[in-house]
Formats: sequence, structure tokens, C-alpha cells
Amino acid sequence: MDEFRLDLPTDSAAHILDKTSADSHSHLLAFFDRKFAGSVFIADIPRPEAADSIKRLKALGVERITMLTGDNEQTAAAIARTLGLDGHLSEMTPEAKLRHIEERGKDGVVAMVGDGINDAPALARVDVGIAMGGTGTAVTVEAADVVILTDDLRRLPEMVELGRRTESVIRGDVAIWIVSNLFGFALVLTGIAGPALAALYNFITDFFPLINSTRLFRRTKSARD
Repeated sequence: MDEFRLDLPTDSAAHILDKTSADSHSHLLAFFDRKFAGSVFIADIPRPEAADSIKRLKALGVERITMLTGDNEQTAAAIARTLGLDGHLSEMTPEAKLRHIEERGKDGVVAMVGDGINDAPALARVDVGIAMGGTGTAVTVEAADVVILTDDLRRLPEMVELGRRTESVIRGDVAIWIVSNLFGFALVLTGIAGPALAALYNFITDFFPLINSTRLFRRTKSARD
């Protein structure tokens, strides 16, 4: 069998090797008739809304945002710098992602966003697993707790805000229920309210928690943007 050789100019080879070590691009070399014709640079480009979403999450109090990826270190480091992430881990297997999630879970509540099959084990183990419904695989969607159907990362800070408003509404509803019932008991025990008035009072006060819950339908400014 004849030996297969490529005619690659020394200066071109050195330039490509320098580029490979200096940036995050993946490099494809093109040859025609075994002669070097050029190279193609391929780079991972973050979503346009990614950087803004990360800023909003930090403004909402998210302490640390880390990227877990199977890509090489150069690609991961470049994307982490571009997005302003707090850290990154590269060349990770599904098992490595799962171990990291379990370790981070010892320090507090951890949420994870993923869309690939490799993310499914960690999404199932994390406190809050978030899957991208449009580009995500069926396994990832099944493993996650929350699915973003629009694949819009701006929905992440909106989800945090909605969760906090929901908790606030629940606390308010419980407080309204306790206060209104204690007041109703006082009216009955003191003889101020008879059976008919007590029934009417109970019917009217049932609407108070419902009215308070309508706060959830008011979208915040960040959610409207």
C-alpha cells in the first residue's frame, strides 16, 4: 500500500498550530489532490441573550454561575470570559458532571440548565433541573423539573422572579387566612355574628386570598423585555 502524504507548507502549518494554541476555534484543514488549500475555523458562539441573562441572574442574587462542558479547555475558557461566568469546567463526561453537581449540592441549592443527553443524569440529581425544550432531547426534558419551551435564556431570570413572587403570594395567602379566621372566630364567640352573618363572612373572606393571588399575573419589567 502506498504511503499517504500531505503537502503542507511549513509556514502554514506553523501558523495553524499557533492559532490552535492561542484561541478557541476548531480548525479544519482543506486539501485538494493531497495539497494544502487552506483551513476553516469553527467557533462556538453563545446565544445573543446569554450575557444579559447571566447579569440579571447575578442581580437577583445567584451567587455563582459555572459552565460544565465537554468541549476542550480553550473553547470553554473563551466562552466563560465572553459571558462573564464565575467559573468553568471543560472536557467533562456525564459522570463528571454528576459528581460535580453532588459536591456543589453540599453547599446549598443548585440549579442546572442543559439540553443534551450528557446533561440528563445531572439534571435528574440537581435541586432544580432546567431543560431547553426546543433543542433539548427527550431524555433531558424527562429528567428536568422545568422546561423552557422557547429556548430563550431570558426566561431564566424571569423564572426566578416568578418563583419568588409565588412564594410571597403563598405566604400572604396563609397570613390572610389566619387573620380572617381569627377575626371571624372572635365575632362568633363574642356573639356579634350569628350563623347567617358568620356564613356570609366566611364566603366573603374566601375571596381575599384569590385577590392577593392575582399579583402573579402582573409581569415584571424584565419579563416584558
